[in-house]
Amino acid sequence: MDGTELREIARFERLTPFRVRDVLLVSSHFDHYVLEEDGHLADLMNREYSALNLSQSPRLIHSPDAEDALTLLRQRPFDMVITMARIGEMAVHDFAQRAKSIHPGLPVVLLTYNTRELATLNVGSGIDRIFVWTGDSRILLAITKLIEDERNVQHDVDFGNVQIILLVEDSRRFYSAYLPLLYTQLLEQTTRLMGEGANLHERLMRLRARAKILLATDYEEAMLHIERYHNNIIGVFTDGRFPHKGGNKDTAGLDLTRHLRESHSNMPICFQSKNFDLMEQAEALGATFIHKEDTQLYNRIADFMREKMSFGDFVFRTPDGAKIARASDLRELRAALKQVDISS
Repeated sequence: MDGTELREIARFERLTPFRVRDVLLVSSHFDHYVLEEDGHLADLMNREYSALNLSQSPRLIHSPDAEDALTLLRQRPFDMVITMARIGEMAVHDFAQRAKSIHPGLPVVLLTYNTRELATLNVGSGIDRIFVWTGDSRILLAITKLIEDERNVQHDVDFGNVQIILLVEDSRRFYSAYLPLLYTQLLEQTTRLMGEGANLHERLMRLRARAKILLATDYEEAMLHIERYHNNIIGVFTDGRFPHKGGNKDTAGLDLTRHLRESHSNMPICFQSKNFDLMEQAEALGATFIHKEDTQLYNRIADFMREKMSFGDFVFRTPDGAKIARASDLRELRAALKQVDISS
């Protein structure tokens, strides 16, 4: 192994310095029972991590109320707190602030399964993100990976020039559904490209170097990410209507798409909206329009990632578009390169 290879390995090993290993889950016994309706949460999380060839899943420690949780936080460190809204006599925002006073910078995520609560819950005052539990246990993986990505993205761009996928969506219900899908597709693609020959160390290094996902819930946050990471963004998923300059704007997604097209003419953009009136303008800007109430919404998003973002097999085509070869991993790609015509 020469010096270049050693430096490359060292570069990969420096990626993803922040890892979520211990999670404090704060919920009443009833809410905890609801969350575990489909199985023990720790087992479900282990299953999701194992299915995607990820390293050991975070350890979940349950606390039934805010006071008990604060006691635990004083006794030992945690990497993240996931809390439900009803956690005893203490208001959830008060709990979040007190948790951060014990461990400054501690990520605190609010998880709710009661959609009626959403109108009364807001980020801020100690709450970093709000997610909706829909019964899909992959949301726990998505929350964990999003928090890791948000903490690691600047470091990993600086050290590893990692790629970024940007999701612009203010609906908690929709981004809680999108993120598990995006992470599943992303991690499956990363694993697929490695093939079966990679050893454990190589797999872990490649997973650390995977693309990061960033979530923006308003125009200003989206623009901040775009201006900071424009050279690393490989795809954008945007809502049609979301907050812009303090209020909801029906064409915020179009404004964002126009801005992206000024400097990224070939950027894959998936435009999701309930407003069919925006479809013609979005498609004229080269975006793929998907209606949010399409019964095949999640399948169409997965298709977009495979076809527009090259998350599927690598397909060799002749100039007239005919398929002549297909590769699903690096081994097959190397073999195909020896056989296909250079004009494909």
